[in-house]
Amino acid sequence: MTDSTDTAAVPPSGTVWERLAHAGGYVFLTTLVLAGVWKEKFLVLLVVGAVGLVLLPFASWAGLGFFSAALGFRQAMDFMPVHLGGFKVYLGDFLIFLLGAVVLQTAVSTVRRGTAPLLELSRMERIFAVLLVAATCWGAFSGVVGVARGLLIRDVIGDFRRLCFYAWVFFLPLGFRFTRLHLRMISVAMLGGCGIALLFGLFRLVTGHWFYPNDEVNIFPRLLVDDEVVSLALLVAYCTALLMADRSRQVKLVAGMTAGLAAAMMCFSGWRMGIAEAMLAPLLVVTIMARNRGRGVVGIGIRLGAVMALLAVGVGGAFFLFSGKADKIVLMLKERIANFGTPMASQSDTRFYAYRQALVNYANHPVLGTGLGDDLSYPKKTTAGTFEYIQGTTHNILLDLLYQTGPVGLGLFLAMHGLFCLYLWRRIRRINPRYEPLAVALFAGYLCTMAHYTFEPAWVSGLIVMYMSMGLVLVLLRERQPDATPDGQEAAAG
Repeated sequence: MTDSTDTAAVPPSGTVWERLAHAGGYVFLTTLVLAGVWKEKFLVLLVVGAVGLVLLPFASWAGLGFFSAALGFRQAMDFMPVHLGGFKVYLGDFLIFLLGAVVLQTAVSTVRRGTAPLLELSRMERIFAVLLVAATCWGAFSGVVGVARGLLIRDVIGDFRRLCFYAWVFFLPLGFRFTRLHLRMISVAMLGGCGIALLFGLFRLVTGHWFYPNDEVNIFPRLLVDDEVVSLALLVAYCTALLMADRSRQVKLVAGMTAGLAAAMMCFSGWRMGIAEAMLAPLLVVTIMARNRGRGVVGIGIRLGAVMALLAVGVGGAFFLFSGKADKIVLMLKERIANFGTPMASQSDTRFYAYRQALVNYANHPVLGTGLGDDLSYPKKTTAGTFEYIQGTTHNILLDLLYQTGPVGLGLFLAMHGLFCLYLWRRIRRINPRYEPLAVALFAGYLCTMAHYTFEPAWVSGLIVMYMSMGLVLVLLRERQPDATPDGQEAAAG
């Protein structure tokens, strides 16, 4: 009997794709080393490109994360650029990757399936897209006007990014194919971002490390970044919507407590708009949702009174708990209101001079405007009675667009946002009840942001939140009630 020896099986060689992947990995590592030795900028670009490739399959989720970051990390996004290998990068510039992912996925989907989400937009959605593209093109032309008039290219590019480029975040919800899971996670992303803003406010309140956005630090302490006020307005709006909707008692209890705390933070934030938006957000939500349920003026008033009473209890409780911490902010806020008055009505308020100078600049260039990149300079009367020159914004996005881009730029802006408000007002009654509180809250937050920017400078984070909220609302409005009439039948009937 012959002995037989077992021979170990030889592992099969890898497939062609595996060998190519391994080779590509070696080449990539070698390139990283050579790039790092040669120049730091190329190393940064290679690393960013590699991270982008890894994130590409998850770009739609990264878009929701970007929305959440814009809500929560306002200070970092607006005022804290990162310096990497000679590049000055803002958190908002992540939009470049997301838009690139939309373009790539649209091209691939068109080749493979013959269609893509951007090619399936409804008629009104296409109108919004066309208006945004037209506004961007006009903004580019206004940039050329600014350069021709000798304005700094750096300032021109900065204004174009702020007023035109970041608005393209609007296309993310429409360009990615959102599933039902994506729709359910919108509220999670929103609550996460708003919750971060609330925690920042609580941290500053407890530690006494106020946020100071300007040179008035020794006179007027601020608890919140001014755009964090809008994040909390969105949180108040969503909690109010949950109170109005058909939800469990546990959910309504948590929503009521959270709304009261957020409204209190807004009231002693140090910003006058904080108080205004703490009242505006629930007013908008109650009006829309009561209207959806067929309530008249009396019904809306009763529900609004009940919600405001609940919020007042929450605000009062928060003031009692944090009275020792908030006294300084509240005192200075009262003095600010008494001493500075309201815009265009008091000669002690900065906006009185900024608005007037913006209108003078527009009168000098009534057709094309002064061009993007024109930093507003104007003399302002101080509390001591002397004048000092200030260089900054108009504190009003409408005047900002008017004097820099002329009536065409402002007209495109008003047309897009006016049509959007009208579209929602007509469609919100037929939305799926599951998504009604979220859609109404996003719309209320959007209107609070718009109101905020008629009184304060328009920062990057707020513009990102405003335009992405528009895109998210449009996607949510596609979810109709089971018995709702299809759009095609509505058009035929109308």
